[in-house]
This record gives sequence, structure tokens and C-alpha cells, in this order.
Amino acid sequence: MDTSYSDFQSLADRVERLEEQYRSLKSEVETERLVLMDANGKTRAALRMFEEGPQLALYDTDGNTCASLKVSPEADCYETLLTAQK
Repeated sequence: MDTSYSDFQSLADRVERLEEQYRSLKSEVETERLVLMDANGKTRAALRMFEEGPQLALYDTDGNTCASLKVSPEADCYETLLTAQK
């Protein structure tokens, strides 16, 4: 296999561009919804932004909401803790 200098230079240029892009990445993520899933692919927590304000919800292994923390438009915080009915 004959590899020329221009092939190596092209590869080096591509690596340099990728490194520049990596360095410019922010250390924060902006989104309206963040979902945490367990190893089985089930949603276990969700952080969402609604029109009324942000909400953090925690779920059990069956997908039922166990706890919720919300902020209302009036900036009032309230929480909900639920007991599973089994």
C-alpha cells in the first residue's frame, strides 16, 4: 500500500479541525427535557421545562411517578411524594 505525504497531511488537517471543534464545545447542555433511563431502558427520572415552570419527576421501576418537584409561574416551589399502591 502506497501512502503519500498528502494523505497524511489531509488526515492531520482533519484531526486538527476536530480538535478545534472539541475545544470549542460548551460544558453545558441546553434542552427542554432531560430523561434518565436505567440499564433496562426504563425512564427513572425526567427534568422538563413546561410553560408553567420546571419540573423534576422520579419514577419507580414500573414507570409510576414516585416524587415530583415543581416551580409554579409565581415562583412558588411545591413537591409531591407518592406512595405506590400495591
